[in-house]
Amino acid sequence: MSALEDHIKRINDKLQHLLKKYSFLQKENLRLRQELHFLKKSLEDKTAHANLLEQRIDVLKISKGTMTEEEKKLFEKRIRQYLKEIDKCINFMNE
Repeated sequence: MSALEDHIKRINDKLQHLLKKYSFLQKENLRLRQELHFLKKSLEDKTAHANLLEQRIDVLKISKGTMTEEEKKLFEKRIRQYLKEIDKCINFMNE
């Protein structure tokens, strides 16, 4: 082989290596994006479940009358936030 053919072969080998690496990285990127999507969804589900459990705890405390003043204030604040969200939804539906 001439020096030129040798040089072209090395360049071609490097190009093939880079193409394989690029393909691998694309697949890895896709896998990581899918994993991120799954983890975000899982976090949202767990957060919603935790919020639901907090609401149940508050209801139990209210029914037993065991809330401290601070807990009552936080509960009332949460109820006001829910009412604001409900009002926004109603206004949105009326538009």
